Amino acid sequence: MKSFTFSILVFNHEEWILEHLESIKYLVLKYKPPIVDLLISDDKSIDRSRKLVDCWLVSNGHLFRNIEKIYNEVNVGTVICTKNIIKKCETDLLKITAGDDVYSFENIFHYSNMFCRSSIVSGLPYYLKDSNLTNETFSNVLHITSSLIYRDYNRFDMLHATNAPNILYNVGQLREIIDSSLFDRVKLVEDLLIQVLLSSRKFSFTQLYIPLVYYRRTSGSSYLIKGSQFDFDQRAIMDFQIYKSSCFKKLFLRNKYFCFGIKNKSVKYLVNIPFYIFLIKSILKFPKIIKKLSYFNKYNDISIHKRHYSLIAKAANIYENSID
Repeated sequence: MKSFTFSILVFNHEEWILEHLESIKYLVLKYKPPIVDLLISDDKSIDRSRKLVDCWLVSNGHLFRNIEKIYNEVNVGTVICTKNIIKKCETDLLKITAGDDVYSFENIFHYSNMFCRSSIVSGLPYYLKDSNLTNETFSNVLHITSSLIYRDYNRFDMLHATNAPNILYNVGQLREIIDSSLFDRVKLVEDLLIQVLLSSRKFSFTQLYIPLVYYRRTSGSSYLIKGSQFDFDQRAIMDFQIYKSSCFKKLFLRNKYFCFGIKNKSVKYLVNIPFYIFLIKSILKFPKIIKKLSYFNKYNDISIHKRHYSLIAKAANIYENSID
């Protein structure tokens, strides 16, 4: 088994960070990877996130070969935090996840070894709403469809769905792209930035039909509270895609760029060429989509995952009570 780094993007995650850390602890104790590091990037949290991380590490730091804490004194944004994480990583494999998500019980170390043939390996998400774990069928249909209808390198040019918390990146390829000038133009949208840069090279995408991470979007998500910056970042990435594309593909990307700025959802889809491409290809692949969705639902028992999450939440609560 290859060496592995868990990296955590933290920003005002005091309510959830212990659950995240306890889910990492569960995986390390259960599967016993030979070399596992922990890399924590806190982007100037103003709550108790750092205190909780520091206290947890006093009791659990022995689980990791190396621990690196990057505590920013100013808010620099997710992209720079991610770039610093990649530069600091000293292992073969790297998982980047936000501190408000929770790892499932699946053996992430085993699936990480699939990088001999993939740039990206991705699971399918279950969703955490408060403390309620759910399986959102429509969302997973979109993820499955995206993996079935596109060639690997087209996925991030067109309309698609990809759940970033469930993604494992090839760390060797990450190191090859972090010096791209696009990193200097984007502040928050680190997931799409990385995906677009990876797909512009020799690229392959492997879809797993298991939940690696329970995805939680919180009211403090940067996506929600810094919408204008997210819009700017998305446009910067699309500008890059347009510049790098062939004349034929530029047509679709410019249409995508134009539709991005339309506020009326009905009009946005009415004139959106990538939407029609996605819809037509989805219809053609419909039997395979249903087959894959049925497979996911059959072989993943959400009741077992709910029990796992309850175990993690209880462990986090017990630990927090011990330090208050």
